[in-house]
Amino acid sequence: DSWQAYRAAIARAKSELAEVRTQSTSAKRTAASLRRDAARKQDELSKSSGETDAEAAVRRQLEDRLEQREREITDERARLSEAVAAQDALAAELGEARANLAALEASEAAGRERTAGVEAELEEIIAQATEAQELGKSLQKAAGKPRRRWFR
Repeated sequence: DSWQAYRAAIARAKSELAEVRTQSTSAKRTAASLRRDAARKQDELSKSSGETDAEAAVRRQLEDRLEQREREITDERARLSEAVAAQDALAAELGEARANLAALEASEAAGRERTAGVEAELEEIIAQATEAQELGKSLQKAAGKPRRRWFR
């Protein structure tokens, strides 16, 4: 049961890691696109003198969006680091669980060996008891006594 929980936790960590990487890639692409847009707007701004104020406002807007995207990228990198740390921790727990399982399996095998030894001893005791019983019957017959149970 805990094994499945470990597996589920690792799968969840991997899923979150993939999601954060995808978001980070998307944010980087958006940031690059916004930078190109800002550069293009800068060129247009220098070419046209009449629309300077309007384009400066647009540029400020784009720069603000770029800063926001960069903050998002920073946040996503932090989450990525946390997801990697969580994945490493879960991998360590999984290693411990595997070691515990191996120890349990070894203990189980030793128990089976002990059980087999005890069963062999019991079979030997039963065989000796059967032999003693047969010997008792043969002694009763040889003595000519009526058939009674010898072990009373």
